Amino acid sequence: MFFFFFFDGLYNVIEIQEAFKNICLDKMLSDGYFDMSIYIFARIRKDDMLSKLILCKSRYANLYKKSYPTEENAFNFWKQYFNNDNRDSGNINNDIELSYIKSVAIVNWVYRVLKNTSEREEFTKELLKNIKDLHNISNSICFSNGVVFNKEKVEINFISSISALNSVISSYKIAGKQLFFRGHAHPNYILLPSVMRTKSWKTNESIMYNELIINCPEDFEKCHTHLEKLVKMQHYGLPTRLLDVTRNPLVALYFACKGQFDCYGEIVLISADTQSIKYPQSDTISILASLPLFSCEKQMEFYNLKSR
Repeated sequence: MFFFFFFDGLYNVIEIQEAFKNICLDKMLSDGYFDMSIYIFARIRKDDMLSKLILCKSRYANLYKKSYPTEENAFNFWKQYFNNDNRDSGNINNDIELSYIKSVAIVNWVYRVLKNTSEREEFTKELLKNIKDLHNISNSICFSNGVVFNKEKVEINFISSISALNSVISSYKIAGKQLFFRGHAHPNYILLPSVMRTKSWKTNESIMYNELIINCPEDFEKCHTHLEKLVKMQHYGLPTRLLDVTRNPLVALYFACKGQFDCYGEIVLISADTQSIKYPQSDTISILASLPLFSCEKQMEFYNLKSR
């Protein structure tokens, strides 16, 4: 679990620990960076967040119905609404699972308890110290424009024009390598297929896969492979193990700029050896695309056999 120094009492709240884990720690360990600028510079509008929480019927809407508390009374403010074992509704153990929007709401509320940008930046630097201490990351952690990153794992470039994007892309072109691009509107999304982002989705992948085919059989009549079925399911909005990438940086740029204007958009450059690229007809793709047919337990058996 992710512990850090915090104002009176709040560091013991399981949901707050989990929210920071979801927003900061998991992203750092998975992708080597995370963006806290949206919280440091208070770019999330209170009314917007309240509306989203009410829409998903979250009890965390209570955090936004009144003025933000001070550091001195933040813990009492939290206890006023969430004193039932510090668990989200529907959870029985401490093994809680917060959605992304709930995690954003909690982390943003914590940052808004702090008085100003300077205090939020100092608080973020305290987070860095704890991440380094907990995971033995040396002095490779950097902090720039509200973004925290491990310079030994990733390189971060801030761009504001297409010409700057082209310049960065040109610097990564290497013979024998193929560049792919992934664009999304929020840089704190972990670079994972959608079905892998939520424990319940991952556990029930085979059920979702089979139920959709049962409920819409005519839509899959012309799909001759498991990959074709997954592609169609992706377009339906079903969480799948596919992750959309493109060879066109302008397509990635479109998705990076689409939807959200209160945070950085992100384009991820993925460099792959030309010889390692697999095509739809390959045996590797056929095997991987067939995994949703099997239960989560059976998939784990396959993974364990592979690692022997």
